[in-house]
Amino acid sequence: MMVHYLCHPPDEMNDFVYASELPNGYYAPGMFCVEASDASGHLAESFQFPARFGDQLITTSLIQVTARTYTAQVEGLAMKFFFKLVSLDRTSRYVGRDPSRFEGFPLFRTQPANTQRLEQACVGHDFYFVGYGGDPRIPQNEG
Repeated sequence: MMVHYLCHPPDEMNDFVYASELPNGYYAPGMFCVEASDASGHLAESFQFPARFGDQLITTSLIQVTARTYTAQVEGLAMKFFFKLVSLDRTSRYVGRDPSRFEGFPLFRTQPANTQRLEQACVGHDFYFVGYGGDPRIPQNEG
């Protein structure tokens, strides 16, 4: 399972596409999202969460701590980041060019529990999460 970086396409506030699938010249802020592992909304125990650390692309693991709380530990920083998974509208779906990427199960927004700590890591250590779809050099498979 993966953390994806998704955006709303033009004139759409419910469904999502990857940023690379937005029309040329169109900007939309994105969010990190995960897909439930079934139609009932159950979540996987872990997700791959790509990040940039300096000039390196790395993959961290988002590991379940409680039902909707997850942590990502970044070894090079000796830091842990906590995230809450927040339900999106149950009808929200990925509607981009690669529908086989998703199963059509409910999506959840990945929200940092401590935004200030994450921003400090970004500024102080040139570190930031990118998610799948946020960087074309990140392979789009789970293998």
